[in-house]
Amino acid sequence: MRYYRIGGSLDESFKWISVPLAPDGSEIDVWQFSQCQRLNALVPITFSVKAKGQQPDFAVTTYSIPLASEKCLRLIQELAGPSIEVIPVDLQDGGKMFVVNILSCVDCLDRQQSRIEYFPSGFPDQRKAHKPRMIVDLRIDKKLVQGEHIFRIKDWELPIIVSEDLVQQFDRHSLLGYIIVGEV
Repeated sequence: MRYYRIGGSLDESFKWISVPLAPDGSEIDVWQFSQCQRLNALVPITFSVKAKGQQPDFAVTTYSIPLASEKCLRLIQELAGPSIEVIPVDLQDGGKMFVVNILSCVDCLDRQQSRIEYFPSGFPDQRKAHKPRMIVDLRIDKKLVQGEHIFRIKDWELPIIVSEDLVQQFDRHSLLGYIIVGEV
């Protein structure tokens, strides 16, 4: 099976302009959404958007938080149900979406085929030492990805990776808002 890095459309008509807010109005740590851990978040989360056009079915915020419409969420749940946590989102313009919190983090980075710059051994945050700092040409070892349809990559959790099957479902249902950044 083929796998792709997916992102939100570069169309400026629907732009995220804030970090997510908890029900009490406090800001939520955006980086927790890329840690592949269940959040059991207080709901609903609120996002502020600057919208001129139609709400997308799939979007990725500046902080790599995937959001889905109800239609898109159903398609993701059909293929990847146990691999995600669904968190309701209220948009400040009155719309509704869902955070697709990705729980699967697969150790599949192909370090020989990818072009990777690593954090040095003496880096001040020792948790990052010897881990990828930047990946220019991202490649995965597909043999290590067993039955996953949406996941992040261990040690490089920012990109969102989806299966060819999921992309075909998005295309078949004419979903708006996503782009395929490239095959991995």
